[in-house]
Order: sequence, then structure tokens, then C-alpha cells
Amino acid sequence: MKNYLLLLFLFVFQLGFSKDQLTETDKLATTCKVWGFLKYYHPNVASGKFNWDEELYSILPKVEEAKTKEEFSTVIEDWINRLGEVPKIKIVDAFPKENYFYKNLDLSWIQNNKFLSTSLSKKLKHIEENRYQGQQYYIYEIIEDSEGTGILNLQNEKTTEDFTWEKKQFRLLTLFRYWNVIEYFAPNKYKIDKDWSSCLQDILPKIVNPKDEVSYHYALLEMVANLNDSHASYYIMDHNRHLKTLEYNCVNMLPFEVDIIDNYFVVSKLYNDALCVKNDIQMGDAIEKLDGKTVQDYIELHKNKIPASNNAYLLNQISKFHLRFPNKEIEISFSRGKNNFVKKIELQGSDNYFGDVEKSKNKEKYKILEGNIGYLNLENIYPKNLEEILLVIKEAKGLIIDIRNYPHDVHLLLADFLNSKPKEFAKQIYSDLKYPGRYIWEEMQVCGKENPNYYKGKVVILVNEESFSHSEWTAMCLRTADNAIVMGSQTAGADGTNFNFKIVMFHFLTSFTGKGVFYPDGRETQRIGIVPDIEVKPTIDGLRGMKDEVLNRAIEYIETGK
Repeated sequence: MKNYLLLLFLFVFQLGFSKDQLTETDKLATTCKVWGFLKYYHPNVASGKFNWDEELYSILPKVEEAKTKEEFSTVIEDWINRLGEVPKIKIVDAFPKENYFYKNLDLSWIQNNKFLSTSLSKKLKHIEENRYQGQQYYIYEIIEDSEGTGILNLQNEKTTEDFTWEKKQFRLLTLFRYWNVIEYFAPNKYKIDKDWSSCLQDILPKIVNPKDEVSYHYALLEMVANLNDSHASYYIMDHNRHLKTLEYNCVNMLPFEVDIIDNYFVVSKLYNDALCVKNDIQMGDAIEKLDGKTVQDYIELHKNKIPASNNAYLLNQISKFHLRFPNKEIEISFSRGKNNFVKKIELQGSDNYFGDVEKSKNKEKYKILEGNIGYLNLENIYPKNLEEILLVIKEAKGLIIDIRNYPHDVHLLLADFLNSKPKEFAKQIYSDLKYPGRYIWEEMQVCGKENPNYYKGKVVILVNEESFSHSEWTAMCLRTADNAIVMGSQTAGADGTNFNFKIVMFHFLTSFTGKGVFYPDGRETQRIGIVPDIEVKPTIDGLRGMKDEVLNRAIEYIETGK
């Protein structure tokens, strides 16, 4: 009986003890959050009075030694005490409450009693309530517009001469810097599929114990892909050109372009005519397998490596930039009409590929189509061209504006031509550096002018998954025209300014959408993109017949009004 009671006591004791124990991932994730919070909130840290990287290096061994919540909290609390007093201050907001956007501000982890003691939580809450209100030492704003709100950039982020991915402390510094930049300064963080704290928890083991350098960089790339942001980027080869990634030897490309339609890679453009003839490749060929892989196989292969706001952009990136192969020929299985084929085709080397892609682009600026319908290809039109073009098309009975591409900065000039009066078309949020994680609404974006001679014909704006960033902004602006509709398919879902950041110089260069973009009524554009009024997508039969079905539908709309 005594032995039984002793075993029961030991079991209960061990169970209670294990509940208080923290895993390495738990400790490092919480340390990351505290380190970033203090970096932007604590008055003595945010003002630059400490070497904050060295502070991290000094605290990591103590964090590693701590086993329980109490031990860990004591380590962190002692650390904070050494940073100096945080005096009570009165926070006075510069704007009324309705001018602030709070969906990204989440400091609830401060109250998480699973990882933090009550005393530590109170100390962190005190810092939040008396946060730094001066000029941030590690991040600053470049003024770019008349409203006085600009783009953010990092500053005073040092890289030591002995920095190497092989040292754990440097790998953690890289991750901690990036995670906190997103946590406090990415306006669309609240839109990602996965909770940002969960992203940190999941990626930490891959950063702490990477198999090799390639695996480490792919872990960082996966973290970037978790943003679900078509603006986001992290190019491994740009950081170390001698690093052999899985794609390093994939230098051969298809001599044709494909669109992904109905789970087929469908030939949509011929780049190298000679190779396409030699391979007997025709427009509209529906390829089920490329080098033994289906569309779904390629999605699984690349979904954690391609930052994409939505599935339309993910598929576009796979088909346009990730169909590369190590061998000079591959096997394809495809259908042409009712006939099925399996054969090997010769690929094109990268030396000539990009030149052929450039040659295949539509270089025309504008034209008058049959039926007196004007057509503008905004990719090729510069502001200096626009005045003479508008003189030609102003008498057209309808106008098609093609931004299934990346246009130049002509949207405001075009809006003046299309609108009868000024129109609101967008509003944005930008970071509040006085309260990192909170955002401020900008003044409404307005286009057009009082213009009794505005263009009175029907206007159709063409978009698709290649309508990205400034293309989407342009579509929002031109859509305000009195007689305009948007036609096509879902856009890339990354509207607005792209911010570029050097997280660690020569090691981690990245970007993401820097301002949140909304319609005047508050509807979101991030990840959603520009939703067409009339959806039209290319089909296999249309490509086989070499038709631009979206353009043809726009002509039909102008002719019939429906």
C-alpha cells in the first residue's frame, strides 16, 4: 500500500512538473516576441541605447538553461530590469479613434500564463501602456506623397564580419528580425491563412537544426511564403550565388508558354518557332504531364516556395517561372482534340529563352479595331505618349484598356480623360510608428477632374492573374469612369506599394506589400484582387483556335451592351 501511494505521489509530482516545463521551441518563440516587442516599445531600446543584437546573443544561453515557466520568466524579467526604468507617460493620440486600424495589433501573448509569469506579464503590459513615443531607431519612414505618409525602411541593422548561417545565434537573429518586422509593420498580416505566431512555432525547429545551408534558406523562404502575399520575395541565389539549390541545374525551359486551365498545362504562346515545329507543338495542346508531373504535383512541389496572395497568382507563377528542367529533353503526355500522345520534346537553353520571350511580347501601344473600337495596351504606353493617343481614340464608340500586364504611370491622366468629375477610388493604411502594430487611415485617393468633355463611350478594362500591384491600383482608378466595367479574371491580390527590406545585409533581402489598400467603402483588395464585373477566362478550345477570348468578349460587350 505504501509503495502504491509513493508511486501515485511521484506520478502526480511528475505530471505537475512537466506542465511547467517549456520546450526549446516554446522558449525561443516567446523570446523572439519579447525581443521584438522591446525593440520597438521599450524607450531605452527603441531609442537605440543598447546593442540589441548583442543583447539577444547574451540572453539566449540563459533562455536555453531555463526549464520551467518560472525560470524562463525570471531570466526575461531580470533582462528587462537591466534595461532601465520605464516611466509612466500620458499617451496622446494624434488622430481621433476612427482614424486608426487595429486588426493587426495583437499583443495578447503578453497575458499568456502558459509561458509567462504574472509578474512578467504585468511588466510587459506596463511597457506597452508607456511605450516609446520618439523617433524609432531601427525603422524610419521615407515621405513620398503630399499627405506626408511614405514607405518604411530599416536602419541601424548591423551585420558583423563573422556573420555566417552556420552559427545558431545568427540564424535566430535573422528569423527574429524578420518575424518582428512582419508582426509590427506588415499591414496585411491579419489576412494570412496561418496565424503568424504559429508560423514562428513551426519554422523554428528548421532554423535551430537545419540539415544544411540549402535547408536553412528554404526554411526562410517557407516563412516568406506564409505571408500569402504576391509582393513577398526571398531569392536564395541572390544571397549566395555559389549555393546549389534544387533549381541550380534547372537551366532548360519549354520553347512555349503554358497557361494552367482545367488542371492542364495548355500551350498559349510559341516562343521558339523552330523548336515548336520540330517538337510538333501547337497552340491549345493540353499537357497532362510534364516530365512525369501533373499540375497538382507542381503545386505540391512549389506551394511552400512561392509567396502568393491567391491561387490564381500561384498557378501563374508556376507556369511562367518554375517550369525549368535539368535535362535537355523531357517526356510529355498531352491531348490534341480527341487524340492523346506521349512523346519526348527538346527544350530550350536559358541563353536564348529570355530573348525569345521578349520578342513574343505585344509591342503595340494602341489601335482602332473593327467597328471603331479603341484598344490601349497600357504596358507600352508612357505618359508622354498619351496625349497624342487620346486625340486618336476620343472619337471611338468604345474603348478597351488592356492591363493584363504591368502598366506605366498613366492612370491619373487616363482618369481625367474618362471621368466627368473627381471620384474617390481607394484608401490606404500605413504604419503608426508611435504604436507599432497599429495603422492609420490615409486621406482618400481621388482621380478625375471636372470635365464636360469626358469620354462618353463604353469602357472595358481587361484584367487577369498577371494584373499585379500597380496594375490593380490602375484598375481601381479607371473603374471609376462613368461608363466603365472590369472584365477578365481574378488579379494577383497584392495592390499598392511594395516595400523592400534588408533584414540582414547580403543574407536576407525581402519585400512585402507595404500599405493596406481598400475601396472607398472599406472593402479589401489584398488577396482578393480586383473582382471583374464580367468574368471571362481563356479556354482550351479558344487557345487552340488562337483566339483572345477575353478581348473578343470585350468587343461583344461594346457592340451589344451586354
